[in-house]
Amino acid sequence: MRYRVDPERSEVSAVLRPRLDGTGPLAAVVSGTVDVPSLTGSLQLAVGGRTVDLDVAGTVPELDTGRDGEVLLRGSAERPAGAFGLTGPPLLNPTVLLRWRAVLVPGR
Repeated sequence: MRYRVDPERSEVSAVLRPRLDGTGPLAAVVSGTVDVPSLTGSLQLAVGGRTVDLDVAGTVPELDTGRDGEVLLRGSAERPAGAFGLTGPPLLNPTVLLRWRAVLVPGR
């Protein structure tokens, strides 16, 4: 069955590694569609005005049920900071660590 991510009820954190300027988490939004129970589909993660597509199968997805019975998809991934337009010293290989708790609702 195909589900879509409810961006308004979902949470995502994005942290730049290494923390070059001491900033905290970056503003981020998650959306996309996921097939359950096969856990295939794609997520779109927006950080700093740029969006990166992630193949759910290429992450470590975890399916769960929330307190109100909603279907939850938890997961994490790491992407090069340059994919989001973020820069830093190339020798430090800056990356963005992404973690999400996506609320899934039936959809197409």
